[in-house]
Amino acid sequence: MEFKIKVNIESVQPQQYVGVLFSGGMDSTCLLSRIVYGTLETQQKIYAFNIDNKNNYTEHCQAILKHPFYSRVQYVDCVPNGGDYSGIIRQGIGHILRNEEIGYLYIGINKNPDFDHPAKPVRRTAEELKAYPKLRYPFLNYTKDVILGDMWLLEKKFDLNVLALTKSCTESMAQPCGTCFQCTERAWAFSRIGVNDPLLESER
Repeated sequence: MEFKIKVNIESVQPQQYVGVLFSGGMDSTCLLSRIVYGTLETQQKIYAFNIDNKNNYTEHCQAILKHPFYSRVQYVDCVPNGGDYSGIIRQGIGHILRNEEIGYLYIGINKNPDFDHPAKPVRRTAEELKAYPKLRYPFLNYTKDVILGDMWLLEKKFDLNVLALTKSCTESMAQPCGTCFQCTERAWAFSRIGVNDPLLESER
């Protein structure tokens, strides 16, 4: 497969594992899928960490990981974040990094698209993120449409059908609101690659 994004999975010590922040959103699911695919030969141990927040994503994340493609992934639920539900997960990341068994922790931060939205987030730059040597951000310079295009290749090759299970909306757990920045960005990404969003298809 010809991916547009090269995800370098750095070697770790035999007793260590690779970690991925995993919320069940589209970016983290795409990243976890690329990590799993990139370690098929080495069978690297992989942990998917879900940091505690005001929404309970446990069942949602577990539903994605039921596919045999993710059989090597160990799911770690509700990593403590000091009761901070503001969207800042710094304490949760620190908790993960204090575990000496972790080699690197991969995070699916991506580049902002070029459309305007009143709730468009301010994304941190590569320079700002250099202070955390065990963290890796392979999607940092890519917009969601490029990330999604690569994931679509994996969806078809392995019959994953997990994009229909991913959540992007920050306003509703039950049904996408369609207006928040995350919903708008998701719709934009699917339109850019010319594919219908399977999440919306499944809810019709």
